[in-house]
Amino acid sequence: MNLLPTTEQAEIVSVIGEFLSSEVPIRRYQETINLGTPYSAALWQQFVKLGWFGVSCPEHLGGSGLGIAEEILLAREAGRQLISPTVLATAFTANLASRHDQAGLANSLINGEKRVAIALATKEDNYLMFDGGDADYLLTCHDNKINLFPAAAIAKAETLKGTDESVSLTRTTLTGTPLLKNIGESDVMRLAIGLCAVLTGIAESACAAAVSYAGEREQFGQPIGAFQTIKHLCADMAVRNEAAWSQCVYAGLSLQDEHEDATRKIAAAVEMSARAALENARTNIQVHGGVGFTVEYDAHLLVKRTHVLSSLLDSLIDRRKVLLKQ
Repeated sequence: MNLLPTTEQAEIVSVIGEFLSSEVPIRRYQETINLGTPYSAALWQQFVKLGWFGVSCPEHLGGSGLGIAEEILLAREAGRQLISPTVLATAFTANLASRHDQAGLANSLINGEKRVAIALATKEDNYLMFDGGDADYLLTCHDNKINLFPAAAIAKAETLKGTDESVSLTRTTLTGTPLLKNIGESDVMRLAIGLCAVLTGIAESACAAAVSYAGEREQFGQPIGAFQTIKHLCADMAVRNEAAWSQCVYAGLSLQDEHEDATRKIAAAVEMSARAALENARTNIQVHGGVGFTVEYDAHLLVKRTHVLSSLLDSLIDRRKVLLKQ
């Protein structure tokens, strides 16, 4: 099993990374108008032209016919720039539909005609929907299961003010029968490993931001990155991120190759990626010092998005139960 990307995969990542850093960088959230606002139709079509939504779908449906490896590479890039969860949800659902005899649905998602939002079930049998203002479908996560509902199933919607202001938050109740119900474990694990990859992207973004700031901020006549304490903090961030990403790739390829212990490897990836993202995001704030807590910097957004994604992962897999199981 080769954990290193191929030349073709590296080129895909390069193109996607350049596009995201140019068109939808984290800094866009400095403008209030971009907080919790759905992507425009024009921007959505740019995602379509890049082939994001059909990356792992069959070519006869308009996809690229690639696999999980390419999915997680793109998901990591999404994490670096805090891309809306609807992008990952739409790409995942397109692949899901293509494998569950829903060719029409898959094609509409690949072509950008429809969008999918992701939602987390609560104890009150309601759902918390993220960035779902213009979604056509709702992918729900609850008790290690995922279901797909049409937007028409939303019976009640209440806009909430969430911790992560970069995504909109809506409390909803659903009625009717889902289009796809109680989807199999392998599909649930596929979504989980995608979210893990997003978290590793967040961890890497936090590390890069801390290193950059440490090289710019001066104290006592020299960059703070010259101080041993800061060096150790940045080194720990890099190690955490590399370990989490390696486990994420290992788990994703194990799922792709249908290894018997793929679920256990994914549970380990969930634990490591969630920890790396949270610890790195916190350390990034610490390296930035007092300004790390202010809205003028992006550090706080990384922490907040990490909590959102970790909650979604907790609804998909009980990682500690899986890891401790004999």
